[in-house]
Amino acid sequence: MTLVFSAFVLVGLGAFLFQVAGQHPGKAWQAYLINFLLWSAVAQGAFLFSVVLHTTKARWGRPLQSLAESFAAFFPLSFILFLFLFLNRASEPISLFGILLMFVGGLEWLIAFLLQIIAEKLA
Repeated sequence: MTLVFSAFVLVGLGAFLFQVAGQHPGKAWQAYLINFLLWSAVAQGAFLFSVVLHTTKARWGRPLQSLAESFAAFFPLSFILFLFLFLNRASEPISLFGILLMFVGGLEWLIAFLLQIIAEKLA
């Protein structure tokens, strides 16, 4: 399974670098931004679901709670991906909407951390 995952990562990285080196590197950065936002939102939603289950002490969601909590492991990687996107902003012009999306994406790790502290205090 790790070999398959590594192969997918290398194919994705190769496709990204090929597009960045091509005639339209802006398209690569647009795809990067959309994917960053999508997977960060999925991780935030799953983590919030776990916090709600924990806060309400819902018994029906116990099988799903550990899965939802595992999405919190994506937040450090998401922050690194955000920094990579943020540091590239000077080489590729991004609209005001894109800057707003990057700012919101960068705050996700802080929001997740605060939600985790609140959930632990309520438990």
